[in-house]
Amino acid sequence: MNKYLSIRYNNGALPKSPLFVEDEFQSSPLSRETFISSLRQLLDTLGYNTVKFCGHSFRIGAATSAAACGVEDHIIQTLGRWSSDCYIRYIRTDAKVLKRAQHDMCFHN
Repeated sequence: MNKYLSIRYNNGALPKSPLFVEDEFQSSPLSRETFISSLRQLLDTLGYNTVKFCGHSFRIGAATSAAACGVEDHIIQTLGRWSSDCYIRYIRTDAKVLKRAQHDMCFHN
């Protein structure tokens, strides 16, 4: 990220400029459509099934990662711009964590 920011600043980006832009000569933010299209093109080139990846993949990943790092629920909700508790549906719990919880419940004294 530091290298990317250095390149952006060397190309005239200001600190308040959008982090990701449509192309290196514009200051307009990268659109969702351009991002998803570019992502799917890259994934297709790498041989991945692009149907499995969409914008929600990143919302799920961010919510899951934040929860795994111990970020408080209200912060996850704020970061994801959720106005309800629907963000809970985005958090995925690893199978190992669930298995350990089941084990602990069975053998709790």
